[in-house]
Amino acid sequence: MAVRETTAGARAPRLGAWLGQATAWAERARASAAWHDAAGAWLAHLALVAVACALAWLSGVPQWTLVGYAHPVTPHVFASFWLHAWDADSYARIAAHGYTLPASAAFWPLLPLLERLAAPLVGGNVALAGFVIANLCALAALVLLRRLVAEETGDRALARWVVIVIALSPLAFFLATGYTESFFLLLATGALYAMRRQRWLVAGVLVTLATLTRAPGILLLVPLALEAYRRSGVAAIRNWQVAGAVALPISALGGVALVLSHAYGSPAAAQHAEYAIWGRELDWPWYGVMRNLSILLRPAQPLAALRSGFDLAVLALALALLCALLWPRASAVGARIPTSFVVWAGASLLLALSLTLHPIPGDSQSPYFDALFSLPRYLLVVFPLAIPLAARCQRSPRARAGILAFSACLGGALTFAWACGLLMA
Repeated sequence: MAVRETTAGARAPRLGAWLGQATAWAERARASAAWHDAAGAWLAHLALVAVACALAWLSGVPQWTLVGYAHPVTPHVFASFWLHAWDADSYARIAAHGYTLPASAAFWPLLPLLERLAAPLVGGNVALAGFVIANLCALAALVLLRRLVAEETGDRALARWVVIVIALSPLAFFLATGYTESFFLLLATGALYAMRRQRWLVAGVLVTLATLTRAPGILLLVPLALEAYRRSGVAAIRNWQVAGAVALPISALGGVALVLSHAYGSPAAAQHAEYAIWGRELDWPWYGVMRNLSILLRPAQPLAALRSGFDLAVLALALALLCALLWPRASAVGARIPTSFVVWAGASLLLALSLTLHPIPGDSQSPYFDALFSLPRYLLVVFPLAIPLAARCQRSPRARAGILAFSACLGGALTFAWACGLLMA
């Protein structure tokens, strides 16, 4: 008996070592699969962007639309426009010179800070630093998203299709520019990943960083509160880690107000810039819909009508996808999606629908701007909305072909227009 016990005791550590090695191997295999799927989807996206940009240059359109940007319009100028286009230029300007222009107060500080820190690595060009940061964050976000969806649903194929749907979505080119979309998607995905694993302080730090990247990041406190309540009930209030996770993002808002107050003399400089310069403010959720419908019916403004129709179509699709998340049995979504993901998607959609453009005092053209402008871009990073489309791609080859073909064609057209200097969102 003693010999048997000794033998069994010797086998136990060996068995534990084997199990540890098997677990480590499985973890490496999962990480490798996530990187493989994300890298493939992102390379396909970059190929689509490259083709659209090449066609734009060969068409000759940028040679006369970008004259106001720089003259003459050389290939170098054309490539440089991608780095400095619209909001990317605003972030690069803040990174280089700080908050000096009144309009800059509407842009939050974390991305410019990262651009300034990373600029020495790319020859001091802050716009190029923003481009590199955006693409690296996009790839990392897709990897993390692939793992998160796979672990939450137990369906690796569904997770793979979620990554593909996002990478090849019509407005995915914003993930490859010096905007905040890529960085925010990475932070939001990481925050939700940490919440589901009860790493409250990590989640709180990531929500804080997301809030410093763009103000809607504060909405991630809603799924954090839901996850904490689901785990601990009312007792979550007494958990110091949960309290710290909630306090950090709220403190970050105060920190931004102090920075802007120092630069502009008012802690409400961001809100003032959003309204007085950019024409954006909170309103009833139906305001933007009604105003876009009125613009859509004006034949004298074809471009404004086209944009309004596009934004309304994206809104209708987003509402349909949210309904599919709420009633998965009645839709193609077979896996159960965490409630916190669905609630965050709903809150993000509600905010995007309520934060609309209004006529700017003294601007004769602003009444013709569609009120839901930028809504499609804001929803690009709300990844739960991509899950129903991914489920359709997974289950139906015909739906897969239709969705991917339509998305690629529309994405190519929108990227073409962006490369030609047309502000899309």
